[in-house]
Amino acid sequence: MATLDAVPTLPNPLSHENPPTRNARIAQISPWVIYLLRTTIESNVHYESQLHGPIGVFLESIFPQRRQFMSIAQAALREVINPEDMDDDLSNTSFGSTGGEHRSRNVPGQETNKLLPDFLTVKVILRPSNLPREYRIITVVELKRNDDDQAKSEAQMLRYMMRIDQIAAPDNNFRGFLVMQDNVQVYGYSGYGANRMAEIVNEYNIFTPGNHFTTDLTDIAIAYWN
Repeated sequence: MATLDAVPTLPNPLSHENPPTRNARIAQISPWVIYLLRTTIESNVHYESQLHGPIGVFLESIFPQRRQFMSIAQAALREVINPEDMDDDLSNTSFGSTGGEHRSRNVPGQETNKLLPDFLTVKVILRPSNLPREYRIITVVELKRNDDDQAKSEAQMLRYMMRIDQIAAPDNNFRGFLVMQDNVQVYGYSGYGANRMAEIVNEYNIFTPGNHFTTDLTDIAIAYWN
């Protein structure tokens, strides 16, 4: 049993496990989690923060901690330094846990242009404590209590997606989600190199038959199970 008052030891590597089927994984989500999320969305909440708890536990139900998934609230997507602009003094740059070279926090002044999506779900790669942490970004979820500022929200989500592309260079199967009350927009990538762009690839009501939001997220969890 691991406890916080003991010297930490590196756990054994994640054991290989046959991934569950989509239906089997969805069946393991506790009914109260689904009930809480649906009734909270339907209640037309006054504050976006009221959605954070229900969505957070929903993500945890789909991406289990025993498979080393972690959903980070307000995760910082730091600006990536262009290789041509990197300082010769390597102490002025740092390598982020999710990938990418960034301006070191040791450099005087405030770091600018950080992006803070509501939830960044990652696969945790455990390493010895003397090495930097390593997280693999597998999806991003942004929440809005309604779609009153849809154009602004879409522009914000596109910025998140392009920053993730700079940091982690995901393939074109990567998906991000903008949840505006009961409307979900799914984001992906197209093109390569200078033609690389983020775009909306699907849109649906979260409550329509087909359970699309849950199945989309579950498919991501299954893909990164091992």
